[in-house]
Amino acid sequence: MRLTAQLILVALVTTCWLRPSWGVNLVDNGDFEAIVTEEDVPALDAYGLQRAAAWFRAGSSPQDYPTPVTELVNPANMNNAAGNNLGDDSDGNGNSSVALNFTALTGEQLSLASDWRSEAIDTVPGETLIYSMDFKFIGVSPDDEVFGGFFNGLFAQVRSFAGEAADGGTQDPFIGERNVPVQYRANYAPDVWHTVQDRVVIPAGGEFSDIRISVNTFDPAWLFNGQILIDNIQLIRLSADFDDDLDVDGDDLAIWKSGFATDVTGDADGDGVTDGIDFLTWQREAGLVIPPELPPVPKPTAVAAIGVVPEPASLLLVASGLAAAPLVRKKR
Repeated sequence: MRLTAQLILVALVTTCWLRPSWGVNLVDNGDFEAIVTEEDVPALDAYGLQRAAAWFRAGSSPQDYPTPVTELVNPANMNNAAGNNLGDDSDGNGNSSVALNFTALTGEQLSLASDWRSEAIDTVPGETLIYSMDFKFIGVSPDDEVFGGFFNGLFAQVRSFAGEAADGGTQDPFIGERNVPVQYRANYAPDVWHTVQDRVVIPAGGEFSDIRISVNTFDPAWLFNGQILIDNIQLIRLSADFDDDLDVDGDDLAIWKSGFATDVTGDADGDGVTDGIDFLTWQREAGLVIPPELPPVPKPTAVAAIGVVPEPASLLLVASGLAAAPLVRKKR
């Protein structure tokens, strides 16, 4: 059995380039490339725009608000606030993202509250996941002249619930949430994509979770002007972390080799056997590490906001000094 596993390993390595990559993304249509269709024809909203599939969002009326509070940004919709009408994608794999827009009646100072919410995600209480999101601020000032005590930004949450609703969303009772600290526009350069990655631990009872990204709903995430683009949302489960130490490395490969065709210790896909398909999962996830939990982001001052911009996070998840975490079962 050991020889057979080694031969399969050699064959797979010769056909697969070993490199760090993403694990299993639990979010449906996290890159917003899929649109809602009816009889193979794009289904348009009240503004005549295409809609992102598998997502709920706040709406507005074109009779009252010329600018939609939320919208899909792609070439067909021709609605990129940057003005190039080519769509806008954070990683170049496609041409779509979604927007939270400043939307107000003439004379109003505050915009409508708005959000994007994912469909329900099947999660395991106690499991540790990677949250990742790309975002861009277009025409959003660091602070607002009318409301000088506020800072513009957005609010991202991974929320957990006990139930799933009939429409595919989450359903009360509400269990808990992880608020991803990205709130303040003043911390980020405008007109370029940024990436935030965070550790998320699903609370006890959180059988279903969703992702909510919003403005004008929770302090301090307010939008007084401009547009915020969102793309490439991921909630990652490491299926090949066989030793449950929050990374995928050579130790996990050794477990796969020892369990090949004999037990399920290296079973990444939950089919009840350790085989070559499970190695491919390890190969795809090799090098991934659950990041440390992001600390709270302090409210920027006017001085600190000038010329101080953090670099976007690397797509290669590397973390040191990870806090100990309890072992959890993996939901297949």
